[in-house]
Amino acid sequence: MGCKQEPENSASPDHNQKSEHHQHTDHDHAHLISVSDNSDIELEFLSSDKHSRLELNVLNSKTHKPFAIDAKKIQATFQTADQEIPVSLLPAPRTDDPNQMTSQFVIPFADLPQQLKLLNEFQVTFQVELNGKSVTGKLDHRNDHQHHHE
Repeated sequence: MGCKQEPENSASPDHNQKSEHHQHTDHDHAHLISVSDNSDIELEFLSSDKHSRLELNVLNSKTHKPFAIDAKKIQATFQTADQEIPVSLLPAPRTDDPNQMTSQFVIPFADLPQQLKLLNEFQVTFQVELNGKSVTGKLDHRNDHQHHHE
């Protein structure tokens, strides 16, 4: 799956701004995504080469620290030019997440549908159940690294 860029050398983004940003680390390629109707959380979507999986981290939108939620899965729908591909990311609790809650959801690369593995351009919509309410976040991913987040 796309997003193989070297780390950016630009200054770190101002986390107090409302605009979303795109950050890269040496091993992971991360994208911060705002969610609808909820200013308390944001999502961090990344392709982890180190762990051979896609990860979706739920973060506190103010502190940018992990924010554990009570959810059994997060549904992702990848849209390409000609198809929609649903994928479920399952809980992978961090050691400091409260019991029965998690701030991290994953799917191993090996479990991804074959048609997703070679994509360079896609839109993905994440659906999260939070306090009995469904919220969504979207990422428009292009391997030109000019990502568009909603």
